[in-house]
Amino acid sequence: MSAQLLAFKSAANSSNHAADSSQAAGLFGEYMLMELVLEVARSSQDPQARLAELFDRITTRARSGGVAGERSSVMMQFRKHAENFFVLAGKNV
Repeated sequence: MSAQLLAFKSAANSSNHAADSSQAAGLFGEYMLMELVLEVARSSQDPQARLAELFDRITTRARSGGVAGERSSVMMQFRKHAENFFVLAGKNV
C-alpha cells in the first residue's frame, strides 16, 4: 500500500510541478514584456503618450484579430489585464 501511496503522491507532485512551471513561464513573460514596453516608452519624447498608443494598438489588434466580441467575457478580461499592465507601466516609466 505504501508504494501505491508514494506513486500517487509522486503524480500529484509532478502535477504541481507542471502548474508551477506554467506559472513561472507566465511570470517570466509578463516581466520580460514589461521591461520591453518600458524601454520603448522611455526612448520616446513622451513616454506616457507612447504607452497610451501601445495600449490602443494592442486592444485594437485584439478586437480585429478575433480574440472575441467587444462585450464577451474574454475581451473584457483581456482589456482589464491590458489596463492593469499599462497602468503599472505608467507608474514605472
